[in-house]
Amino acid sequence: MRQVIYGLFCLSLVAFAYGHSAVLKKAAAGDLKSLNEAFSLYSKSDGGDAEDIEIAIGKSIAVNPKNFLIALKKNRALVKSLGGMVGNLGEDFVDQPAKQQAEKEKRVSALHKVADASLVGLRDECVSELKKQISAFREQ
Repeated sequence: MRQVIYGLFCLSLVAFAYGHSAVLKKAAAGDLKSLNEAFSLYSKSDGGDAEDIEIAIGKSIAVNPKNFLIALKKNRALVKSLGGMVGNLGEDFVDQPAKQQAEKEKRVSALHKVADASLVGLRDECVSELKKQISAFREQ
């Protein structure tokens, strides 16, 4: 009986992880519902899991900056560090400073395309944080 319960537990963990993976892929693609789900997951996560979620949410900036800002506005209280949310790029960018800068500049450009008055303040906050990170890199 214990083996059956353990087996079911392992299967449920795999399903749980797969479900999160699907949500994060959709969130990274800018799907609004998935972005909101990702923020909810983020609020319940820590360490590497929270970082993976930050990376997925941040990726959405370049593809759908308006949905990113809508979801961020709704979930802003859950975000401790806006800098991490907009600037954490993930493993694909490690030890590649030129690639990091290009991605952050791409995110700034994408954010500037959002003109919705209800999102402009938050947009400017995100742009300011990204520009700080870009500037800090250039000063090194």
